[in-house]
Amino acid sequence: MRPSAVSLLPVALTLAACANAPPPRPPAPPPVAIAPSPAPPPPPSEPEGLAVVTAPARICELTRPLERGPVELSVLPKVDVFGQVTAGTLTVGFGEPGPFAEVRSTGWTLRGIPPVEATRVSAARWIAFGGVLYASKRDRFPVAGTRNGKLVLLAPGVAGFTSAEGATTRETSCAEVSLLVDPEGALGRDLPPAFAPVKAAQTMVLRRSQAVPISAEIDGAAGGTIDADDTDVNVTLLERRGKRARVRMGHLAGWVDGSLVVPPAPTPPKRRVPPEAAQFGMIGLLGGDAEEPSSATPPASAAVKPAESTAASTTGSLVACASDVRLVVDWTSTGSIAAAAGATPTAHRYVVGAIPAGQPVRVVESGPELSTVVLGDGAFRPRGFARLTVPSRDLASGCAPFTAPPEPTAKAPAPASSGDDTGDAIDQLSITTKDDGAEQGHGGFAFTGEPGGIGQIGLRGIGVGGGSKATPRLREGAVQVAGRLPPEVIQRIVRQNFGRFRLCYENGLRGNPGLAGRVTTRFIIDKSGSVVVSRDEGSDLPSASTVACVVRGFGNLSFPEPEGGMVSVLFPITFSPR
Repeated sequence: MRPSAVSLLPVALTLAACANAPPPRPPAPPPVAIAPSPAPPPPPSEPEGLAVVTAPARICELTRPLERGPVELSVLPKVDVFGQVTAGTLTVGFGEPGPFAEVRSTGWTLRGIPPVEATRVSAARWIAFGGVLYASKRDRFPVAGTRNGKLVLLAPGVAGFTSAEGATTRETSCAEVSLLVDPEGALGRDLPPAFAPVKAAQTMVLRRSQAVPISAEIDGAAGGTIDADDTDVNVTLLERRGKRARVRMGHLAGWVDGSLVVPPAPTPPKRRVPPEAAQFGMIGLLGGDAEEPSSATPPASAAVKPAESTAASTTGSLVACASDVRLVVDWTSTGSIAAAAGATPTAHRYVVGAIPAGQPVRVVESGPELSTVVLGDGAFRPRGFARLTVPSRDLASGCAPFTAPPEPTAKAPAPASSGDDTGDAIDQLSITTKDDGAEQGHGGFAFTGEPGGIGQIGLRGIGVGGGSKATPRLREGAVQVAGRLPPEVIQRIVRQNFGRFRLCYENGLRGNPGLAGRVTTRFIIDKSGSVVVSRDEGSDLPSASTVACVVRGFGNLSFPEPEGGMVSVLFPITFSPR
């Protein structure tokens, strides 16, 4: 090998390595400064003068649905009502210093002081004052206060009767009273043995030219007197023991002087009237089922102006917030003396409730501190002197425009089902007829009713449950009946009214297309066939408004007159989208 070739080999290898090396990287550019994002605008300042209405220490709570009339709420006892609530659930808490109401409806809660009538309670069992029994479904006991952890009830005033001194009040537990009228028919079913009528019970006349003492025990102290009058009064004689007679006068019962109880003089048939109708014009417990008038009907002075609730409900924008929105009643007042002296009006702002997060809020007027709102379900009607507002600070925190779900498109009726799909029969229509009342049919129509009365007409043999997968399905579960009314009769009437229950469910499907579950309703049928009580009995359908709608629908049903008194029914219905 030549020396010159060997010396050039390291140089060649070095040049080859340089040829395969990557090109040098360019220098990195200098960092670019990023401007910080602007800070969000500060929320509006908290309104001044906000006062939270708090409930007193509660001895007990009584609840009933608002289905028979509006309830007025005031912020303080000396302040006029700020609005009327027509739907929802009323809970009255009794304690010191007085009663306190809370009304819950779909998506909001209002608190305040209820009217006087809402602080009266109905007897759930037989209650005695001074040994005299008050036992009518129509009785309502004013709550005078609380003592020893119990309610202090006042005996109701009865025409022709005067309570003995010290026998007008009674301390009783909450389990013995209710805001409902005779819940579950307890007054007509759970009679004390000492007051049960005997076979010898008959209509008699009590002479009362002088005041007649009456007591619960045969030789006990008088709990009051039947007032003296020039006319005699009809009573029901329950039994006689020696010189004493046990009588019932309306809803009062006790022992009186037996010599004053005599048979009535015969009256012409045309002038004969029911004994209970002659006694103070009311129906006694054992002889009638008179329904109590709504205690929450407001006086004429509380009427709401037509323009106050209609215009606001159709304007404004809907927003939904990530956190609860406080409801504030806001108004300005000036006393007459201060106004004459030119004093500055005083602003009153009370937090009376809340709208939970996610529920839509309709804002009809925006303000720097408070924004005027209306409650969208129409269950609350404001009074003219006050505004229902929310703090603008609440609306500025996590609120966004709310878009209601689209209305479902109408679909053609499904073809007739080949099977017996009675449970999915179409809803019924009320008509007036003068025929013989028998079931008539023509062209697929069927009619049932009484001669000259209100009947029902519907399409026979048409089911709406089997043709379309989008049609809601209703299936009844195991029905439990306690009383003398055939279960098949009850099932038939409920099935005929499945249309109203389907409407409740379809309204719930608009907000939740996958809504499904069971609604179990307990309802009581009285001796006239009317439903006097209906309530939820452990439903699992995850929609409170739909459950309430179904339960309310059961309360509007009518059944044949049962034999032997009231009937209790447990009726489950399972709802599914298809």
